[in-house]
Amino acid sequence: AALTWQFVKWEVPNPFRGRPEVTAKAADEVFAKLLKNVYGSFRFRNESTLYDALATSIHGDLLSDVYVEIQQGLVMQEQGGAISRVGEVEIVNGEQVPLLEVTPNEKGNTGGFGYRSRWNVTGTVEHWGHIQERTNQYSAIFAVAPVDGSWKITEFDMQNAERVQFQTRVRSVSNQRDD
Repeated sequence: AALTWQFVKWEVPNPFRGRPEVTAKAADEVFAKLLKNVYGSFRFRNESTLYDALATSIHGDLLSDVYVEIQQGLVMQEQGGAISRVGEVEIVNGEQVPLLEVTPNEKGNTGGFGYRSRWNVTGTVEHWGHIQERTNQYSAIFAVAPVDGSWKITEFDMQNAERVQFQTRVRSVSNQRDD
């Protein structure tokens, strides 16, 4: 009878091998989802729900900074009666960049990536009987890293923001009655 030995293969992590690289396609997909999630959180008015929605895509000190900025915008809306709504978020272009371009003081590889993007946000602001339709274009560079098993934006540097389209129209009110 022949004896057979079962060999168990133990893989020891190589401390000299870096973390796996994120492909350009994966970076595009991850970033697009994160950006749309951030703007999607604008639909919530409840503070806890808004914060939780942002926390799915933003991490660290940046989370509280973005939350405070949105809350200040909502308070100004309540005081002036303006209602703003985000309609569409369109990424014009984007590319993966070395993480060190965003976080030059970062020590070690976090498994994340840098991402430079230009995107348009189309929305409306309704105030005092008229509606302003706006499209703003932004460009920034982001740090994206895995946090507790999910990709999150951990830092960003806004490079440009400009209005590319603006239109005002009067809110239509039907004066006709059905008798």
